[in-house]
Amino acid sequence: MKRICLIFLLLAMTATAHAADRRWQAAIETADLEAAQQLLADGVEMNVHIHGVESRHSGSVTTPLNWIFEQRDLAGTSLPWTMIEAGADPNFSAPDGTTPLYVVAAKGNRDAVRDLLHYDVDVNAAAEGGWTPVLATANGQGLGSHRLEILQRLAAAGADMNAQQEDGWSVLTLLANREEVELIYNLLADRQIDIDPNTQINSGWSLLTIYVNQNDNPRFLRQILDLSHRDINVNLKNGRGETALDIAMIRNHTNSAQVLRDRGGLQGANVPDAPPTQTASTEEESSSGSGCSIGRGPFELLVLALAALLLSRRRMGHIKA
Repeated sequence: MKRICLIFLLLAMTATAHAADRRWQAAIETADLEAAQQLLADGVEMNVHIHGVESRHSGSVTTPLNWIFEQRDLAGTSLPWTMIEAGADPNFSAPDGTTPLYVVAAKGNRDAVRDLLHYDVDVNAAAEGGWTPVLATANGQGLGSHRLEILQRLAAAGADMNAQQEDGWSVLTLLANREEVELIYNLLADRQIDIDPNTQINSGWSLLTIYVNQNDNPRFLRQILDLSHRDINVNLKNGRGETALDIAMIRNHTNSAQVLRDRGGLQGANVPDAPPTQTASTEEESSSGSGCSIGRGPFELLVLALAALLLSRRRMGHIKA
């Protein structure tokens, strides 16, 4: 009997959720602010999944808050904030993991990002594929200055600025791929932001190798390489064993190649994969203390061989006599 009651309870809850789903869908699709406000007044459940929608960031299943933040006519109203105050969970995600913070960050909506951070939102919540709000910002829409402010706010709120999605893309490698030099420089120059300029995607490409592959911009290279507090490694190799200098030479980016050489850039063949296992002092000890020929030059070996040959002939002459 208890089991039957539980089944009926679950069915009733499911039916209620679907009813809420349909009512929110109708209000949001038509950007009907009055209808949405009436749903709030009626106490309709807000932490539900809306099915069969066309959401740019959450696919065909999203949440009321996510979808409202995607709608230009509703995102700028007081509706989402009234919903949160009335009990909508700002961390409630769509099935693919996208949250309201992810949506507004991807859209470059700096005001909504600022206001959401006043609530207890998870700044590192990852959507499908490992995409976090900072990665969505780097790969998203909006003016560069807006996204810089968003990234700075997210960093100040504890976001991991070195997060990488499943293919290894980070904030800086995404921006390098989009050739957003001003945004890259401003992030690296900001000493308050903990960001690693040497992150590599899964195929080994880094900020430097990605950028040099696409551009011959010596001024930008000098700017970022002169940021001593960042310690950019000019000799990182991609999966093909190529350094930034190799790539610059292959692409005939001669100006960039010169800047890289001036700052210690080497070709991949000249960059050791691992440090030597033996120090110079150890080699000297093995060559001088053991009596073996390690460390002797070919001329010295030839002289020793001739001396041994002469000595053996002299000894043979003494025997014959």
